Amino acid sequence: MTNDNSGKSGISQIRRVIENRLAWRQLGKMPGKPAVARSNTLAEKLQNKGPEPLRVGIAGFNSPTGLGYQNRDLVTHVGFSKWLCVKHAYLPNLPDMPGIETSHVTLEASDEELDSWLEGLDCVLFYEQPQIDALVCRAVAKEIAVICIPNWEWLSPSVTWLHDVDLFICPNEHTLNLLKNWKANCGAIWDIAYVPAPIDTDRFGYKERTKCESFLFVNGNGGCTPYFKGFLRDKRGPMRKGLATIIEAAKLVPDIPIYIRSQLKKLPVDLPVNIEILPDEADNSKIYNIGDVAIQPSLFEGTGLQLLETLSTGMPLISTDAPPMNEMPNISRLPVQSRYARIANNIIPVNLPDYEFLAKSMRELFETDISRESAAARDFIVQNHSWPVAKAAMNKLLGLF
Repeated sequence: MTNDNSGKSGISQIRRVIENRLAWRQLGKMPGKPAVARSNTLAEKLQNKGPEPLRVGIAGFNSPTGLGYQNRDLVTHVGFSKWLCVKHAYLPNLPDMPGIETSHVTLEASDEELDSWLEGLDCVLFYEQPQIDALVCRAVAKEIAVICIPNWEWLSPSVTWLHDVDLFICPNEHTLNLLKNWKANCGAIWDIAYVPAPIDTDRFGYKERTKCESFLFVNGNGGCTPYFKGFLRDKRGPMRKGLATIIEAAKLVPDIPIYIRSQLKKLPVDLPVNIEILPDEADNSKIYNIGDVAIQPSLFEGTGLQLLETLSTGMPLISTDAPPMNEMPNISRLPVQSRYARIANNIIPVNLPDYEFLAKSMRELFETDISRESAAARDFIVQNHSWPVAKAAMNKLLGLF
């Protein structure tokens, strides 16, 4: 006779298999059409607003993360009427910024809190996702325009707010092409634009690197973990930023110094002797004050913010030969093996870097002159990703700011 617990265990196992297979069937599907067809474009929503400046609110984290720092940069350089500051699930908020009306809410904010914040706005803007799905629903109900600066890996057919976005401002060509393809195939009425992800070139100032004497890897929080398809359950893969690749490459070049910046408190204890873990910096612009060449073997990147920051400081970059990383100037591009993996409920391509090629590249660059590549890295950011360039593009696009 089977006991009750084993029966429940068997049912749970079957459920996991079914859920796993259903998730993987999403692969390659286009976003479905919205339940309620919309006809108002962004221009139509805004055309009767009068001569007064548009009131734009920004929603999202103010935490020591990529999204948090991107939000702070937007507030600094663009200016907004309000900030709906959403509390991160486990990280503290950074200090409130001056000159902007800020409302603090949790991820479980009520409709009343959202309606109160939306009052008087013409547009709401967010990076990646609204964090609170109901925010988009409430904005649509009030005919407030919705603008998203997306990270492509979090866009999928299951995203409930996808068709309620009026404008996507894509931070790289990879995201732009993806959304154009989706729009052509699913009849969406999104407006889609391309404004290269902006970097504060004053905060991330230029420091000329003349000789390659050490390498820097910025791990941050490690990034989300992809899961590869398994029979009963998906198999956990390496963390997104590529720490596993760094460790394996370091073993092959034991005489070459490698510095790691990481916000994670728990790292492998048996690291190669040539790896040194540096303390985290409260000011993220100081992360790059050590090291000559950046190594960022990311499995995938939405924007590649840290990669762009390294270039801004004059640090040449080694990354992967996969989009959007290969849209940036790389002093060496790592070959990858591409596989599909799951993050949350989304199936995306991830790129597993060749650690032996990374070690070979490090060996070839070590103790060589990199002054020309250092200057070229900075020039690329100033010409394509600086805030003056981004603000001009946004003004031309929207006339909002």
